[in-house]
Amino acid sequence: MTDARVSISEDGVVTIFARDQASFDQAKSMVEASVGKEVEVGNTYVAKVVAIKDFGAFMELDGGYQGLLHISEIAHQRIERVTDFLTLGQQLSVVCIGRDLRGNLKLSRKAILPPPPALQTVLETDADTLQPSTASLLKAAQLKRMMNDS
Repeated sequence: MTDARVSISEDGVVTIFARDQASFDQAKSMVEASVGKEVEVGNTYVAKVVAIKDFGAFMELDGGYQGLLHISEIAHQRIERVTDFLTLGQQLSVVCIGRDLRGNLKLSRKAILPPPPALQTVLETDADTLQPSTASLLKAAQLKRMMNDS
């Protein structure tokens, strides 16, 4: 394994002793894989679908953390059924977008997907002026209608 020693105190503090950085990094990775590390907002994680509901899917991250991937955060387009996109046991990349009032993780797949071509055009058009134009607002409204119709 490694030449490092791992010590866990009674209050849960993990201390790693190693002769070199490589041994330390390997031991740290092993500890994080078995115990997990704190989930941070904005970071991307690989998660597994552990339950599917009408409103989204419950996902499990390394370390036993669980969060909700709401149906509106699965894809850019409107989704009728979660099962059209996800299956139990499926692994996918998600980003933590926050916590709800009770501290539960809120996850998004949509946040790491490239924007659909119509939205990309709107974003590129407005990037020059940084002001919403009437044309871009009309394009956004058309995009919203298209996404709701599909």
